[in-house]
Amino acid sequence: MKRKIVLLFLLIVSVGGISLVNQMINSKHTEQSTYSLGIEPYTIKGSNQFDTLFDNSKLHQFKIVMSQEEWDGLSSDMLDYEAVNNNMRTGNYRKADLYYSDENGDVKIDEVGVRSKGNTTRKLPETSTGLHRFNFKLKFNETFDMLEDTADYYERDHRNFAGLSTLNFKAHDGTDTSNIREVFCYDLLKDFVMVSSKASLATLIFVVDGVEHDYGVVRYIEPVDKDFLTKRFGGKKDDGNLYKCLWQSYGPATLMPITREESIGIKDWVKNYHPTYDLKTNQEEKNFQDLKDFINNINTLNDDELKAYLEDNFEVDHFIRYEALNIVLGGLDDYWCMGNNYYMYFNEDGKIEWIPFDYDNTLAAGWSGEPNWSYEGIAKADIYKWKNLNAAMFDAHTTHPLINKILEIDEYKKKYEEYLKILTDAENNYFTYSRFLDLYNELFDLYGGSVENEMHEGDEWKLRNEKWFFETKIASVKEQLSKEKQ
Repeated sequence: MKRKIVLLFLLIVSVGGISLVNQMINSKHTEQSTYSLGIEPYTIKGSNQFDTLFDNSKLHQFKIVMSQEEWDGLSSDMLDYEAVNNNMRTGNYRKADLYYSDENGDVKIDEVGVRSKGNTTRKLPETSTGLHRFNFKLKFNETFDMLEDTADYYERDHRNFAGLSTLNFKAHDGTDTSNIREVFCYDLLKDFVMVSSKASLATLIFVVDGVEHDYGVVRYIEPVDKDFLTKRFGGKKDDGNLYKCLWQSYGPATLMPITREESIGIKDWVKNYHPTYDLKTNQEEKNFQDLKDFINNINTLNDDELKAYLEDNFEVDHFIRYEALNIVLGGLDDYWCMGNNYYMYFNEDGKIEWIPFDYDNTLAAGWSGEPNWSYEGIAKADIYKWKNLNAAMFDAHTTHPLINKILEIDEYKKKYEEYLKILTDAENNYFTYSRFLDLYNELFDLYGGSVENEMHEGDEWKLRNEKWFFETKIASVKEQLSKEKQ
């Protein structure tokens, strides 16, 4: 009975933000830390703690403190995994202490988990040539070697930071010298009524064995996970199946008929199993029938039958918004072009939701798709035939049935065209260079002086071809819409 009371108390105090449990942990371990900022931990107060973390008008600073052994472990974990599986995508976390600061004060969280992150972009944090900027994930509730069925384990397992269990970080690699394109895209997704993550910028310092290393400016992005579902749909609508859909070992996530059962499953780091459609929730049930049924229906139904099915089961309006946005953003690493980078959430108390992510290859930055496409080709792309890069690059006989069939339905095609018109109308201030420039100037004022880093990687901050892209894309879309009416 006593243990049940303890667990109930921990559950109550752990709700929201940096919980009372976290404060207790922080105060208990502060004196044990070998590195100190000379600060007192604080709690982001009120219901806006999550919004505060992603407020682009505020300066955000992260310091991640690691022992030499744990830092070296980040690279050795990756190399050990590569030796067996021919890639470095290990899921092992290393211990670190986290310090976060903004205008409200400072937070310290002991023993967070750190690991490298990325599908094709993973880099070793350190090589023979020195330290490197790299993409990574922080996990605030990592239990490491704690014993299960104990109060300490339960306390850690339910710990969060501003309502988040994890947080993703990306290092600017120099392909986007504006440093804000992905943040701009997520901001636009939000305002165009899409269910999507939040993103912001921060300065980053790694402290290894007491020595500070300046990593300059990085961007951090809210993960799509159970916390995300709870925030967007509420505690009574967050229990459905969530699939992460990526170009993986079994090909692109085109939603074509399933020919290999292994393409749908649950990722297994140890076995190096990376399914195209990776179930992220309800993993103990291992039931993938909902996604199989959806794929079967969109491939076998047509015209009115398909429309009726989508209206009853799928947030089709959100999907059409997403495709219109991707066209203007030039997001070629998406569903339509590559069969990549989206989630599907099967809401048990609602309709299937489409959730996009990963917007680093946008606005004529990052990978251009060459030699099969150019930035000008992206800017002037056919709004009805977004290029199939799988076919162009790999001679793969892939189609994208969901968007292809939707645009064959006249009502949906007109809605798609209307969204393109809304996006490119300057009066609406959605896809405009002035909006981009306002965000650029705001973030440059906060972070422009911090972009130089010890590694001299991605340390430029300047505009490049953004104005050209906005003007060219808007003119091209308007011209095509005008011709379609004739």
